[in-house]
Amino acid sequence: MTASAPTLATAARPFGRPLSATSVATSAALVAATDPTVRSLALLSASTDYRGLRIEAALRKADCPVLLVAGSNDPYALRSAVVLAATGSRRETMTLPDAGHGTTMLVRQPELTDRLVDWFRRTLL
Repeated sequence: MTASAPTLATAARPFGRPLSATSVATSAALVAATDPTVRSLALLSASTDYRGLRIEAALRKADCPVLLVAGSNDPYALRSAVVLAATGSRRETMTLPDAGHGTTMLVRQPELTDRLVDWFRRTLL
């Protein structure tokens, strides 16, 4: 991990593991597809294809709720969110006005932190 690719993966026993990711969304989706302890997944600015790695098939295997967050001014992330939302019935999308890409959304839309906490509470408890 580098400072430019932050991720939050927290053990929340006995509730399972929530997983939130920004530019490592591909890795998070791959983990969620194979790790039954991941019980909720939030992806910021996810992409359907990151350097040749496609996550659609992995998300189809992920048996957990998935939140796909995109900024309204991030057209690739918006398109990807629509495609990835179709990978299962427990998928939600959230579009934030002019929020940008990745962790920039947390700065431009400070309420996103509370919305992510609410998502994990709702999907884990």
